[in-house]
Amino acid sequence: MSEILDMSYEKWTTEHITKLIEENNYGSGSKEGDELILKIASHPNTSDAWLEDFCLSGVQPITVIIEVAKNPSLDEDLLDELIDNPDIRVKLSVISHPSCTINILKDFALSEKHPIEVIKAIISNPKCDQELLNELYQKEKNEDWEQIDELISNHPNYLGSTDKQPLQLITIYTIPSGEDYGRIAAGVVTIDIIIDAICSNCDSWDDYIWNELDSIFDFDSFYSADGFFDGGSEVIINSDTGEEFKIGNIKGDTEIPNIVDYAKNLPTGTFFHQAVSHHDGEYGDFTLEIGRNLDPQSIIEIWENGLHVGYDPYMSFDINVSESDYDKEYHLYKKTTDGIKEVYLEDLKGEIIEKVGNIDDQNVIKNYFASKHNS
Repeated sequence: MSEILDMSYEKWTTEHITKLIEENNYGSGSKEGDELILKIASHPNTSDAWLEDFCLSGVQPITVIIEVAKNPSLDEDLLDELIDNPDIRVKLSVISHPSCTINILKDFALSEKHPIEVIKAIISNPKCDQELLNELYQKEKNEDWEQIDELISNHPNYLGSTDKQPLQLITIYTIPSGEDYGRIAAGVVTIDIIIDAICSNCDSWDDYIWNELDSIFDFDSFYSADGFFDGGSEVIINSDTGEEFKIGNIKGDTEIPNIVDYAKNLPTGTFFHQAVSHHDGEYGDFTLEIGRNLDPQSIIEIWENGLHVGYDPYMSFDINVSESDYDKEYHLYKKTTDGIKEVYLEDLKGEIIEKVGNIDDQNVIKNYFASKHNS
């Protein structure tokens, strides 16, 4: 044995180490403070069988097991066993071990509540991926969570190089929706569309839009919006804690524009329309998925042309309306030398029948419009 001990530690072979174990009867245990067995437990050439024996036989002091957990040659199976050791020093050694796999980390991290130093060790492991960090945030967030912000920010899976996706530590918030959802649009309507409407079987302009066109947004050169007339809730609720945050910032136009302002510079004879629709139905709460702590002062309620359309910077509305009723107001106008005049499709049809004789020949109707509807 003295010959082996006289050798350099780095030159010990598996045979040398096995001989030392047998000569010192370490298979039956060791005493606290025995420096030799600690060296053996941490040596990379100690056999897997002896490392497992030291950890699972129950005859070795905890200091030996801690050294085994640091052994660079430790295999995945024994790491998986050791991470369940009740001693936190063993757990920390396993978590920081270069051979500790992401599966071991995940299974352990999500199995129970852990002290903050254990969570820090898990996050410090470069194998801790975005998915695990998100799950840890949901499971472990508490009053100590701010202590590990720096670790998260510096984690290789957080920001890292430009080819990596930023980590999102998610907290779920909800915003109750408004109750008066709808759409508005206004814009120029081409003469070809007016003629097509006259030649159609539709009795009114709203009937034509509803049955022949895709949506009111086909003519929105003036303005358009899709959202809530009554706004949403000014309160954001943390779904986990129930804590409420007040939204105090508003950006945009909260009033529907005056169409007269848009029509002032239109050429005489131009047709244009204004459409407003209200959709009665079911609208669930909107969900925000926000990284880390919410700053309610940074949330801005966005309005466009009199409708509440979303929140910046966290979300915009993207909802499916389950309609139970539909109320619409579609108006067709014409710019004349005397100003703005509302026109009705049924009146235009009657005029064409009276002046042209029928409403089937679009070219004849177009020539009539060119001569009669430019004033």
